[in-house]
Amino acid sequence: MRKILFLLVVLGVMPNLAVADQCTPWSHDNSGRFKIKSCAYDNHGSGYLHYGNTGRQTASICYKVTFRNGGKPQTGCHSYMAPGEETKSSCYNCKDGVLRWELTKYKVEQ
Repeated sequence: MRKILFLLVVLGVMPNLAVADQCTPWSHDNSGRFKIKSCAYDNHGSGYLHYGNTGRQTASICYKVTFRNGGKPQTGCHSYMAPGEETKSSCYNCKDGVLRWELTKYKVEQ
């Protein structure tokens, strides 16, 4: 019986009891070319930034995020993001929430 229970757990047949990450709603820049949200892991530790190119062209994108805890802002860049492409970046302050963010570069690539 233990072997069967173990196999069910390993194969993922039993329901997943994990709690979902806590994410802010999507925030968009004024031009509609970029979106970003912050997520904290369910254990209230660090988290990640989830962002994407909502423009119509491939672009190199850079951003700056300032967190509510007053710590050092986090910056990041992603080259050659295709239209509709999304990616994630680790973030140690995401659990404290985002105070503000800005798109520091949006360069259309040929």
